[in-house]
Amino acid sequence: MTGHPFNVDNLSIVEFSEKLARHQQTSDTFFDHNFVDLCVKQFSIYKALCVVRDDNLRFVRWVEQNREITDIKSHPYSFFCEHDPNAAYINSICVNNPSKNHGLFRSTDIINRDRYNADYANWLVKNIRSKYSLVIPFDHIGKYHMCFYKRMGEPDFSDQELDLYSIIARVIALNYDQFLERRQNALLSSSQKTALQVAAAGYVLMDAQLNVLDHNENASKIFENMEVGAELNTGKLEFLRLLFDTDDVVGTSRHRLINGFNFYFVSFSFHDKRYYLLILTEAADVKNLEYTGLPIIPKLTVREREVVDLLAAGLTYYEVASALHISFNTVKNHLQNIYQKCSVKNQAHLISSYTTEKIVSELRGLQKDIKK
Repeated sequence: MTGHPFNVDNLSIVEFSEKLARHQQTSDTFFDHNFVDLCVKQFSIYKALCVVRDDNLRFVRWVEQNREITDIKSHPYSFFCEHDPNAAYINSICVNNPSKNHGLFRSTDIINRDRYNADYANWLVKNIRSKYSLVIPFDHIGKYHMCFYKRMGEPDFSDQELDLYSIIARVIALNYDQFLERRQNALLSSSQKTALQVAAAGYVLMDAQLNVLDHNENASKIFENMEVGAELNTGKLEFLRLLFDTDDVVGTSRHRLINGFNFYFVSFSFHDKRYYLLILTEAADVKNLEYTGLPIIPKLTVREREVVDLLAAGLTYYEVASALHISFNTVKNHLQNIYQKCSVKNQAHLISSYTTEKIVSELRGLQKDIKK
């Protein structure tokens, strides 16, 4: 192949942007195999894939053009990821400089020639059939490494090619931001409805940095009584880091009784993003605590609860299927049944209501235990 190993012009960029816009409006996960397939076909790229990490930057998913691998224990990269000098450098840059735009990373600019030829290139040749890679990290801490590769025998990525890839990266970043905004708006809309369904309780929804996204009037009153209302108004509850381990595994819930108030703190995930939910009650008011929304938990079968628990813990449909040893289509069928029987419209409504109902149930159970 002569000239550029991939095709980038104004028309292809416009088409790519339009296709990505449709993708981010209809997909449950942005960086999935359909996204990788779109990149490869749109620009005639030799090979591309996405390496996905969790909030602690642990390798959790390998996404290729035609498949997603979630059972990563036996995957070749699971043995190499801890010793991958390219990824280690990129992760350190992203974590120390959180940003929406981390730039492009050519592997030969990062790894010294001796180590490159001895370790990294050997792994690429054996597992990717390539010698040169270009990585574009996405998300503020770089959880998604979009990796592009050259054919064997082709030269390294040139500076001119990097300029073209930077255009592709900007289009991807723009659509990913829109994807996140749409999903967060859906979650906020659902959380506001859910907050109204929790009687005698304060309700606070936060992002991974403990920025307050939503709260109800009860939460404001409780914080004022505890003389920390100013922190709620500033929009960030940093003091919670002193009370709870915010790095706990997603899905973990914690309870603390502080100055006569119950703090019930739970983490959950929605579209690969971590969120925190804080339910607040006066200790004496737990008996009045009630979830007044449509009940979800009693309507679910054991299998359906497993599906919802895994989704709330941050797993994708493919990962849920792998964890439960069922097919992708079976997961989708379970969710359609859940939506219908529980009268919820989407995943945001389901997770918000389910998580809140679960918290209220556990708090009432805690009160019974205290009385005993």
